[in-house]
Amino acid sequence: MNDERTHVFLISNNCILSEGLRSVFSASGEFELTGTCGDPTRLAGCLASREIDIVLADVAAGPTLTMLREIRGWMIRAQVVLWGNGISPEFAFHAMESGVRAVIPLELPAPAFLAALTGVRNGQLWFTKELMDSVLSAKRSPLTKREGQLVSLLSQGLKNKQLAYTLGITEGTIKVYLSRLFKKVGVNDRFQLALYALKNVINDQALGLESGAEGGTVGLYEAKTNSLHSLVMPPAGGNSPAMALAGSDERGARLSR
Repeated sequence: MNDERTHVFLISNNCILSEGLRSVFSASGEFELTGTCGDPTRLAGCLASREIDIVLADVAAGPTLTMLREIRGWMIRAQVVLWGNGISPEFAFHAMESGVRAVIPLELPAPAFLAALTGVRNGQLWFTKELMDSVLSAKRSPLTKREGQLVSLLSQGLKNKQLAYTLGITEGTIKVYLSRLFKKVGVNDRFQLALYALKNVINDQALGLESGAEGGTVGLYEAKTNSLHSLVMPPAGGNSPAMALAGSDERGARLSR
């Protein structure tokens, strides 16, 4: 019965992807694709008008932390899942912090993909062991509210004068904040800090699209002002040994809520 199916909403502008997903769901009999949206300006309205259990966001669409947090605010009972490749450990950490329940690789076979969604619907988390290892071994620098706002704005390429105007403080105060951030994070200049900030608020796939890599175009969702609680960076000298996860295997890690 339809009422017993898990209702999934897809955020993507890839028609072939959505049709393929609809076919897989139809064959399973346990899931239903209730709708899709590729226009960020219509997303809130599309989500509000449907019964949704899982919001599945195509990574290639360029989801940002702001978008994920807005979805969590609109759809309190729905679980949010990222689907695709190219998620950086930095972005993954903040996505998990924002309530994302799973990051599922695009190449995962249909049976395993459906099993992952079933687990999420039943209250589990689903992340690959590789991604979890990267997240757990990354370095984190806590940020004050003002530092978090500054880093977020810096990731959008704002100059000191623009930063000062947006935050309602002087350019001199901006320079003081930046100097402190350089020392806290361990970088030499604003360019390095901006690169770290950008990887924390936008996934790697969107970074490639926005830079025009491989003929790509700008992603659907651009970074907006939001405050980071911490800045996540790769460990110095490469990846350090990661903590073992109970119940994990070579393919993925599933954790009960």
